[in-house]
Amino acid sequence: MGAMLGTLTHVVLDMFVHSDVQPFMPWLAGNPFYSDIAGGVLSVYAC
Repeated sequence: MGAMLGTLTHVVLDMFVHSDVQPFMPWLAGNPFYSDIAGGVLSVYAC
């Protein structure tokens, strides 16, 4: 259970900071959740 929850939260957080993640593939190309600002905010709080 913990591994599944950890995997899902990791994927959800990666959607905001990695432009190459395509969560809705094959229906939608690209990542509508990606933001340059989110990557900076998450990297500050992760340290």
